[in-house]
Amino acid sequence: MTNQENMIQEFIGYVRDFYGVGGIYDMGATVDQITSATDKYTSMVGFDEKDSFSFCGDSMDREKVRDIMIETFGLVFPEGNIKGVTDHETGLTKFVINA
Repeated sequence: MTNQENMIQEFIGYVRDFYGVGGIYDMGATVDQITSATDKYTSMVGFDEKDSFSFCGDSMDREKVRDIMIETFGLVFPEGNIKGVTDHETGLTKFVINA
């Protein structure tokens, strides 16, 4: 497997951990949907390391792939999963994921 193929496989797992069943933002995305959206995205942006807009497997790429899955497969981002909780003694807000 090439470095590029390894990067894609790791990225697919990363996206699944966010948007797959039981993920942080469970959209019910399947590996096939993630793979398809990733292929579509990488064909648009390429893999040029010198180009800051090309694929590198970061959170920006993850969010672009999420948007493609929403558009292509009709998946829905679970908007209500995160809420801010303010500690009234310190005034600090922490964000928690609703179960």
